[in-house]
Parts: sequence; structure tokens; C-alpha cells
Amino acid sequence: MGGYENVQRGALKLKRCISKTKRKKDKVNKEATSNVKTSEERTEAEKRFEEKKRQRDEDKLKREAQMSYRSKVEKFNEQLMKEPEHFDVPKVCPTK
Repeated sequence: MGGYENVQRGALKLKRCISKTKRKKDKVNKEATSNVKTSEERTEAEKRFEEKKRQRDEDKLKREAQMSYRSKVEKFNEQLMKEPEHFDVPKVCPTK
């Protein structure tokens, strides 16, 4: 064991020293960081947008609620039947 006298023992030390202690985050007032506007602070365009979004969401829920699981599966199977099978191996003629 003559060649092992100069070997460093212990944990591997990297060039970039990463400390184990975490830095404390600055405490920020939660009220100041909230971006939610009250109804008085919103513009007319924002109010219209929110109303249209709510209306679209309601319509989407109504459409999805009307369709049963069985009809969804049948519709999906019909779509699969219409699509070509793209994983099929094309026929190759050895004479051409």
C-alpha cells in the first residue's frame, strides 16, 4: 500500500460549493401579491370576457352531460372506422 499515502479521504469536494442551509425567502405581504380584481376594478371588456367564458363553460358541460358513455364509445368507434389503418404494411410487388 505504498502508493496510497497521498489520497484524499472523506467526501468528494466539488468546485462549486453548495451549502446545505437554505436561504430564507423574503416575507411578502399576501394582500399585495394577489392579482385578483374586484368587480369594481375590472373594465367592461374584462366583465364581458368573464361572462362569455362562464357561458361557454356551461354550454360545454351541458353537451358533455347529454352524451352517455355508450354513445361516446360508439362515436369513437365510428371515427376509427373512417380513418385509414396507417400501420398496415403496404403491398410490394416483386416484379415492379
